[in-house]
Amino acid sequence: MTQEAKKSNDAVTMSTANVKGLSAKLNSLIPSGKVRTIILVGLIIIGGFVYANTNKPSKIPPFNRATILILKGGKYDDAIKILDSAIRDTSNKNQIAELNLQKASVSISTAHLDKALTFAKKAESTYPTSSSSSMIAEIAKIQDNKKLAIQWYETTLKRLDKNTQGYDLTVQELNDTVKALSQ
Repeated sequence: MTQEAKKSNDAVTMSTANVKGLSAKLNSLIPSGKVRTIILVGLIIIGGFVYANTNKPSKIPPFNRATILILKGGKYDDAIKILDSAIRDTSNKNQIAELNLQKASVSISTAHLDKALTFAKKAESTYPTSSSSSMIAEIAKIQDNKKLAIQWYETTLKRLDKNTQGYDLTVQELNDTVKALSQ
């Protein structure tokens, strides 16, 4: 096993060991159980991708590398630099927007909510999608900025593709969220 593959394998092991610690940290930082669940499920999925690529460490996507760094106790700024490097390596606006959303996700998971909102808005201005508007709405909700959250949830509703599987359920969930925030 190469040194890089061993490091990647160690990262997967540490990721698994740190899930409980991350969960406890998120419990204290993010009041919404739903958002916390989404983040943890995302991290678990990412762990699966990392595990599948342990023999190919050079092919681990930037977001996975950034997440592993955070889970191993690495610095937030170093994780963001990994994603910034990937942004510099592409001219595709959709990819740049997705990488900015990934920076927002890393920022949320490390309680850098103001930076998360900045990155989500940057994704929105680069390549507007339902993902970017939804991310802005979720961050605003976490920050208890109900007016901004409602605005961006409504934008998300307008952008949803009616042909997507689960469309009706998603619309109902977003409408329920807007209704709850409006009260």
